Formats: sequence, structure tokens, C-alpha cells
Amino acid sequence: MFDISTINKRYFNISISVTNDEGKELDISLDVEPPKIKTLKKIIVLSKDKDDENAMSEAITLILNKNKTGFKVPNEIIENLDTDQYKAILKEYTSWLKEVKNNPN
Repeated sequence: MFDISTINKRYFNISISVTNDEGKELDISLDVEPPKIKTLKKIIVLSKDKDDENAMSEAITLILNKNKTGFKVPNEIIENLDTDQYKAILKEYTSWLKEVKNNPN
């Protein structure tokens, strides 16, 4: 019998350092898990409009909050990322998802 729980999870490692409005440095390091299909579809829809910062912010939040430790990334960190950082995170994350999908191990 095939037991799906025996499949090893792979993680997208990300480190974020931002400076908040008060000049305080905020640092996090996460091991992000692959999303469930429903969440992936939502991330894809949200990330299609690269000019809608609210949608991009929601997509990044969905990605980052699905992490190994269950840490909920504070809005302060998400809000202090710029659009170039949003786009870079989405690009690297989708590249990682493709790599995981195409790697049978």
C-alpha cells in the first residue's frame, strides 16, 4: 500500500531583511512549504497583476505564512518590501516550484 505521508517535503529557504518606518531592522529566515493546490491557484491569480500591490502583498503573505514552523509573518515585514522584492520573491518561488515538480526525487 502506498502511504503518501512518507513523501519527504521540500522547502523553499528564504531570508528577508527590511528596515521599518522607525529605522528598525527586521530579519526573518523561513523554510517555506509547497502550497496546497487551492492556495497555489490563488497565488497565481493574485500574482498575475504585477501592478496591483495589494494583490502582490496578499500573494507574498500566502507564500511566506505556509512555512515549516507555522510562523505568521507580521504585516510590517510584508509592507516594508518594495515591488521589486515582491517580484523577485514570486519569480524565485515559482522557479523553485517548477524545479520541485520536475524532480522525481
